[in-house]
Amino acid sequence: MPVAVILHWTSGHLNLKIRNAPTPQPSHARRVGTGHGLIGLRERSRAAGGRLEAGPTDDSGYRVTAELRTKPDRPTEKPRP
Repeated sequence: MPVAVILHWTSGHLNLKIRNAPTPQPSHARRVGTGHGLIGLRERSRAAGGRLEAGPTDDSGYRVTAELRTKPDRPTEKPRP
């Protein structure tokens, strides 16, 4: 199953777009997960000051988009003289 992954860096963020193509299986034959993995990813994204969205596409594929900060709000250590 083809998967597209796009990474885009900005000065303070990493943007990710992940999309898989529709599966050849009929929708009633697909195994559905619990979704707890996505909950964990979303919580970690928020804890790091980012965001994550995921869900099915109109053509029965699936997509995940995330924006993650790459710089802290403030330095974690004081500069040394």
